[in-house]
Amino acid sequence: FDQDCEAIWVERDNAVKNFCGTHRIEVEESIGATLWDPLEIIEANGGNPPLTYTQFCHVTKGIGQPKEPLPDIDFTDVKFADLETCEDLLSDLTVFPNLPTPQMLGIEKEGEMEKIYVGGERGALKYFYRRIKHEREAFLEGAYLPNRRDPDILNPPKSLSPDLKFGCISVRKFYWAVMNAWNEVNEHNPGSYTIVSQLIWREFFYAMGANNPFYGEMTRNPICINIPWCENEDYLNLFLGGKTGYPFIDAGIRQLKKEGWVHHIIRNALS
Repeated sequence: FDQDCEAIWVERDNAVKNFCGTHRIEVEESIGATLWDPLEIIEANGGNPPLTYTQFCHVTKGIGQPKEPLPDIDFTDVKFADLETCEDLLSDLTVFPNLPTPQMLGIEKEGEMEKIYVGGERGALKYFYRRIKHEREAFLEGAYLPNRRDPDILNPPKSLSPDLKFGCISVRKFYWAVMNAWNEVNEHNPGSYTIVSQLIWREFFYAMGANNPFYGEMTRNPICINIPWCENEDYLNLFLGGKTGYPFIDAGIRQLKKEGWVHHIIRNALS
């Protein structure tokens, strides 16, 4: 199975490993959700996660470049069965007539949510090729990180964050596509972490969160500074309802609740 390095899943995964071990079932855990194994990064840093971005870059450069993605599987010689012709098999299975919706599984929508992202590899690849084209055009202009340099918050998103998060597309495929696009445009100036810094930040936070069940908290989190935040329930409710009176903030909250996504520039403003 693929490693899920967030600490909240460690107990579950260890239970599965222990069960398999006691029943003589071989277990193979692969690294696919991240560029590097966060546990390897922690070990290379002396048993603790790097707590600064600079230190993280130093440690990962010592480990080496992320592995390149495997080539696409060739299905040309694979024969697929037509389920409609397998009456005996269908009679033994409970099959949905099509891809099940949340409503078919008893999960109802909250409010007027109309999420703009559709899961799956096919949709992810559409965003991927559009994003790489965007990155390459920036490289040809002598620039990089176009989403950060010139954020476009009004047009369809170029972000791949949900696709990476849910495994619709490989983070290694994205990393190496950006690196290769840079190297094609800049033959004598190899790419560095700078042009993929948003992916490196993602890895940095995954490493800090691994083995830390309290990463999402403040008081019990050993690597978090305890900040005496102002606690005001009325202000919080106004914020959550998109009624602060600050149009940009309120629009961001309404978009997040309706579409399930906002541009990272707006996420920064909301935080």
